[in-house]
Amino acid sequence: MSQANAYEQYMLELINLNEAAENHNSWMIATDTFSHIS
Repeated sequence: MSQANAYEQYMLELINLNEAAENHNSWMIATDTFSHIS
């Protein structure tokens, strides 16, 4: 398997960031948390 080039690495980071944001959003909804301030 070849090494990802800079563009491919950047795209993977964006995908991971988007997935993290979606998971955080799901957690906020599941825990009825609609603020980042406790």
